[in-house]
Amino acid sequence: MSNSPAATRSKIGKEGRESPSLLPPFKPKNLKLKLTREKEDFINAASVLENINKEPKEELCETGPLSPARLMGNTTSLSKTEASTDDAAADKAAKAAKARALASDRRKQAMIAKAPLPKQFGLPTNPITGAPLTTTHFIEESPLFNDECRDERNPMRTTLGITTAGNRAMAGIQGSEENEVDTKALAEITGMIESQVSGLLAQYVQDMKRSNRSMNFSQFKRFLKKHNFSDITIIKRLFEIFDVRKSSEISFAELCVGLCFFLQHKRWNSCREDPLFLDYSSRFFDISGGDGGGNEQISKFKFYQLMNCTFNKDFATEVTDGIWEIFSGTGGAVSYEEFQAILIEDEAIREVLHVMMVMQSQDREGDEYAKNFEFINRATRELRELKAQGRIWYLDRLAEQLSLMESMEDKEDVVQHAEEIAHSRKGRDSVAAQFYLKTFKHLVNERDGLSYIRNEKDQVQKAIEKIDSCDELDIDSRLRYEMGSAILVGIHDAYQANRL
Repeated sequence: MSNSPAATRSKIGKEGRESPSLLPPFKPKNLKLKLTREKEDFINAASVLENINKEPKEELCETGPLSPARLMGNTTSLSKTEASTDDAAADKAAKAAKARALASDRRKQAMIAKAPLPKQFGLPTNPITGAPLTTTHFIEESPLFNDECRDERNPMRTTLGITTAGNRAMAGIQGSEENEVDTKALAEITGMIESQVSGLLAQYVQDMKRSNRSMNFSQFKRFLKKHNFSDITIIKRLFEIFDVRKSSEISFAELCVGLCFFLQHKRWNSCREDPLFLDYSSRFFDISGGDGGGNEQISKFKFYQLMNCTFNKDFATEVTDGIWEIFSGTGGAVSYEEFQAILIEDEAIREVLHVMMVMQSQDREGDEYAKNFEFINRATRELRELKAQGRIWYLDRLAEQLSLMESMEDKEDVVQHAEEIAHSRKGRDSVAAQFYLKTFKHLVNERDGLSYIRNEKDQVQKAIEKIDSCDELDIDSRLRYEMGSAILVGIHDAYQANRL
């Protein structure tokens, strides 16, 4: 609203006509707009009407030597006497009518003078001072828009506006004074529909009594259990992740932004395209948290801990073994940056992990959990089966690269990388990695790598048949040959695809 005099005047009357400007200009004092009226000399309506009805008196000039009045006054006749009598009667009647009209006008003037000045249309007035009230006055004086109203039972305190930390600092607002939440803005930030944000807000206010009061851990745990979060390890980690300000408390905005990645709302599929998903997911799968020094890492054991909270023990082990091969070629821990790089490149694995995050808020006996479990089972089946055969996903990718290399230098780089992975593996994975490494070294010097792989496959198959024909079955040897056969199948497929 402009503070110019023209902008503060009422322009339209009751019937749409422009009314005269009756408001004086605003004069702001002490950051509050107050109305003052300058004294003006108004024309008195009664005096105007009185002067209009008065006629100037005619004065007869009797001193002049040829004055008509003097001449007529000295002239006498019978006809003149009769005429003067009629004229006197008419003049008397005229004076009486003029006096009545003047008295009537004076009564009207008195009524006009007693009537109050007309009020301006369009703006309410202060009942005490009579000054017009504007929207600026309402904002400045109303307790609803100021800090005077602090009654927790007042439902209007849940009217919202989200503000960034930078904007709060620029506006001079402290964190404790942020008492408004804009559900529409939160819906745009989180990807949820506004009605669901409003529903979360209603639950939040029901628990906290005020929308600007932050949650501690016990209140946060009680709130999440209403949304089917049951595992205390998961709840503790979510509290650490949602606490973006590191204040050991969670505001409604922090809660809403965090939950959008863990609730299966109507737009949950689009949330994993948000860059924030990378941050929340990497910190979530680092279930025990980092040291806070910028060296945060996600290990296979941490990943398994989270899978064990989500699935039964056997399935959790299979899923961890299968998926972790994608994230770490050596089987060791990876940094947040490496973890997020895989999520960016592999859309399928990003969807799998997002579904696992959403399953934390679903009833283990419900239909949605069963549906998502079936999706995880189907999406990870190939990874789990290859891992059970002894295949290593990362080394299979190196085999694909080796099949494309032409120069000896590039091939030796792939072999060196495979050697680093083989030295870092342990147990059964170490045996499989050594088999990969031996095969890669032979392929570097082979002109026809595909023929070499086929010959190796035939020899391994003959070794398996020989073991089966023996009276005493050597189970360990047979398992190693079966694993070698599966590895050769993978390498053969890589070279076959390159030749096609």
